[in-house]
Amino acid sequence: SPLRDKIVAMLIGILHTDHDAYCKQTYGYDNPLDWSRETWGTKWNASSNEETSHSEDQVFKQEFTTAWCPPRAWIQSLISAVKAMNNTDVSITVDFAEDAMWFGGSIGIDNGREFDHTYSDQEVADFFGVALEY
Repeated sequence: SPLRDKIVAMLIGILHTDHDAYCKQTYGYDNPLDWSRETWGTKWNASSNEETSHSEDQVFKQEFTTAWCPPRAWIQSLISAVKAMNNTDVSITVDFAEDAMWFGGSIGIDNGREFDHTYSDQEVADFFGVALEY
């Protein structure tokens, strides 16, 4: 569908940006690290990017890895772009977790409403498929 194609193009464009050329030309940053922090909300671009599934009902899953924290600035940009389309049928959920510091959460938009949920210890364990030991 055209809507799915727009969102996928946005994801691919952002995930495959050449930092050195793009940040200097577009934002004037000499340092790609500063550009990344400003644009992504984390210090590195996404890696291990792959579309893992999609279906005819416009549900698709994209997995990627970032450094230290979720790319909140990028997620907020994506949510803003979806809201600008004035289409409340679009839902985006970004689930994230960090195993060394043991935190995680879920950020997104559903039926036009934004959400930001911090995972409990049990939800982080569930995310990684491990049992909690006390």
